[in-house]
Amino acid sequence: MGVKGSGRKRKPTRLKKITGNAGKRKLNHYEPELIEGRAACPHYFKGEAAKAFRFAVDCLENMQIKTAAFQLMLESFAFSYGEWRALSELVDQHGRTFETITQAGDTMYRSRPEVAQRNEAWKQVKASLSELGLTPTAISRLNAQVSNTIESEIDQILD
Repeated sequence: MGVKGSGRKRKPTRLKKITGNAGKRKLNHYEPELIEGRAACPHYFKGEAAKAFRFAVDCLENMQIKTAAFQLMLESFAFSYGEWRALSELVDQHGRTFETITQAGDTMYRSRPEVAQRNEAWKQVKASLSELGLTPTAISRLNAQVSNTIESEIDQILD
């Protein structure tokens, strides 16, 4: 229902049952059930990507959300986060710009391609966190019992 950008995304029926159906609209009783189990960290994730994957799974499970259903979304988040960290280290080592000589012989400074790649990776991280409901805004909308430690850990990642 609605056009992209025409308001908030629909709240899942399960959340409506927990928090109350404020709009009193008919609930979707045919919504598919989530897959039981814990999402498994892929063997090809190393370092920061593996840490980010486990962190996100732990956060979702603390909110009593079944993580196996979100395996691909969690992988997308963790991959983007690992990529962002690696690109951030490259930019820190080599700087944001590099020097090049023009055809006229003048010195020109250009932005490193890693800077744009890092920015794009961060956009993907933020989008993934939002989709998974792991941003402070998303958590505040849930009315669920979420420990303060999880919120502060998420705030640290976003800062």
